[in-house]
Amino acid sequence: ALPAPAPPPPNTDPVLILNTFLVLCLVPLAHAHGSQLLGFFAAAALFGALGFSVIPMGLGWAVGWANEDTMLNTAAASGCLLALAAAARTTPQGTRLLAPFQLGVSVFGTLCLLLAGLIRTSRWYPTKPGAALGYVGANVGYAALLLAMVAWGALGGSMSVYSTAATFTALYLSDKAVEWCVFTGLGWVAVLLVSVGLCGGAWFIHTHPTWLVSMLR
Repeated sequence: ALPAPAPPPPNTDPVLILNTFLVLCLVPLAHAHGSQLLGFFAAAALFGALGFSVIPMGLGWAVGWANEDTMLNTAAASGCLLALAAAARTTPQGTRLLAPFQLGVSVFGTLCLLLAGLIRTSRWYPTKPGAALGYVGANVGYAALLLAMVAWGALGGSMSVYSTAATFTALYLSDKAVEWCVFTGLGWVAVLLVSVGLCGGAWFIHTHPTWLVSMLR
């Protein structure tokens, strides 16, 4: 008889352990004190435990996930949490229960969901053989998601969802424009578009400083 396979070793990732500990500590504190600040940090720790990370890299920042499975799992969790938060706002009891976490879930949930979608829809994304969604399917689904979230933010009165979704819509359109230029042999046009886009984005933020603030409301 073959020996039984050894059980998998426990996950001893210190970042996961720390974030899980913070979630367990901050959630009851935020609820007990009705603190949006503690609720925001609890949401940040939750998404950190799911695998989302922001790491300083000298002159820049690395934002994202360690692997594809972690990214897709975080995106799925983000969608579920956003749907739960939206459903909770329809009842007074749900609004009161989730009030401390509403801002954090809205900010991190929208950011993680749309960032994962933006990565997944890239022409250079290495799709696994037999994946459920190909390039066209992923882009159609992501475009529909962007439209839905812009409409939800505008009609539902959530400025953070609206501003974040509108920002990712601009990023998505610029990404598709660069892809088209590169794959049609117009690389110099792609460089020009990126340069103009960066200048335009810097000018917009300079003239509309409240836009970044609205993403955290």
